[in-house]
Amino acid sequence: MDASMLAYSTPSSMLETAGKQDEVIRLKAALNEKDMELIELREQHMQLVVRSQEARANWEAALDTKDRAITQLEEALESSKRALEAAHRQAAAVQNDAGVAMSAAQGKVQALEAALAEAHATVTQQSDAMSDQTRQLEAARHATSQEGANWEAALDTKDRAITQLEEALESSKRAL
Repeated sequence: MDASMLAYSTPSSMLETAGKQDEVIRLKAALNEKDMELIELREQHMQLVVRSQEARANWEAALDTKDRAITQLEEALESSKRALEAAHRQAAAVQNDAGVAMSAAQGKVQALEAALAEAHATVTQQSDAMSDQTRQLEAARHATSQEGANWEAALDTKDRAITQLEEALESSKRAL
């Protein structure tokens, strides 16, 4: 509005213009606040993404370690089986000799069977422990994914609120 027209404006139209300007200022402040909230949510989302990636890397490393341990234990078990088979063959050969030699061989077989049973128990125990770790890691991955989805939903809600505020601001500007 031109200065000469302001002199002839009625007080009510000046109040009306001031009210609209106040409304625009309030809407801009609300929009700025929502923008700050959105920036904050995006930062939190990025932190969550980083934590999720770290958790996945840790989970994959744990799985690799578990796989290597299982392979080593299976190799040890196979070696023990071969040793046991060799001991059985040796025992069969000794059996043809004498009772004393046979007793010694049976003692070795029993010791190897005990070692095999112990190795098998160790493999089973470590496999159970690794299965528990896998379940825990999977639960952590699921929780992290769920948390990410919640943040995504919150970001979408904030984006819609900002869009509505921008539309209200644009509408107020057009009304001025």
